[in-house]
Amino acid sequence: MINKTLFSDQEFEQIMALLEAEDGKSYFFEAMQLMDKFFYEAGKRSYDEYEKLHADVNTTSLYGYAANNVRNYRGYREALHNLADALDNAYKAQDGLWYYRFAIALTYMGYVKDAKKFLQEALFFKDVHYLVYFLLAKLNVKSGYYKKALNLVEVALNKEPHDAELLELKELILQRANFYRILDPSLSDQEVEILNQGILPLNCSANLRQSATVLPNLENLGKILEFLEIKSAKEYSAHHSCIFYSFKIMPVRLVFDMNLNGVSKLEVRFIQGLIQKIEPQTKELTVLPNGMKGDLIECIVHLDYSYELIYRLDEDERTHLKCYYLSDGTLYGAPEFVISQIDFIDLINKLAPFDDEEESGDFLVTDTISC
Repeated sequence: MINKTLFSDQEFEQIMALLEAEDGKSYFFEAMQLMDKFFYEAGKRSYDEYEKLHADVNTTSLYGYAANNVRNYRGYREALHNLADALDNAYKAQDGLWYYRFAIALTYMGYVKDAKKFLQEALFFKDVHYLVYFLLAKLNVKSGYYKKALNLVEVALNKEPHDAELLELKELILQRANFYRILDPSLSDQEVEILNQGILPLNCSANLRQSATVLPNLENLGKILEFLEIKSAKEYSAHHSCIFYSFKIMPVRLVFDMNLNGVSKLEVRFIQGLIQKIEPQTKELTVLPNGMKGDLIECIVHLDYSYELIYRLDEDERTHLKCYYLSDGTLYGAPEFVISQIDFIDLINKLAPFDDEEESGDFLVTDTISC
């Protein structure tokens, strides 16, 4: 059910045309981008209008629906950022569907404890949405509470007795299935085993990448931090992208486009090899694939082991060139001129709802890696 938002009628129709496309394809990412555009245009018209959009329960819920269904780390990150702005109003409205979407984003961003806490809060709403019970049952399995999870599913089935996902979840709980399988039934047995072992293979599936950021591999994370000569991850975990200054010659930033849970699933050998490959470029200007010269300023690593190298061109401090590489080190596509990822990450961090330890309360990735 899609409730009335604060988008204009024309904007709403454009969004719904993507979300309800009849060609059998998913356009969740395009819908998210379109809403980002509408937020931006509202901000240009009036800051008050921009604030009202972000504080509106139905508007942010629609955004959360689209962003969560992109089913990757960036989608969940954007869902969390946007949904958080309407938290107070969602509580006042006792909107369980909004809470469910917020909790989905929290879960895949690694804040499992907090997702569970918010869902438990929603249990006291006057009319509890069945999806609150649905997700809360899954998160109880993470703690081994299968009986409690089954009770929650039974309550949800009283509301929606023929829901296929609820019936599937009940069967999985009765089988005492693994938490990863409970969280995402589309995972294959092999993918569940990989997640249990805690190391992502090269060229891993989107399903694996989606689930990799929920729980940590503490042993492997320790090895990665030791290699990077980082004594504590605490200072690096206040934001959703993990950023390390790891080179001694020049201040090159190593950015993992994931949380610490995701970092903990990467092969140490890959990170070692990547740094060995690019470290010579930290000492002097590099001749780029297009023949220009530039200073390496940033390396951005993704969960599929692809990576981007960002160079500042010596002709212009503000101009940057991005080279995108596949996991095997092959250059993919032509280098392109971009806004600095450093500027982008700094902007994201300024806009993030949980900016530092003093203000973020329970919303710390460090909480997640200790669970």
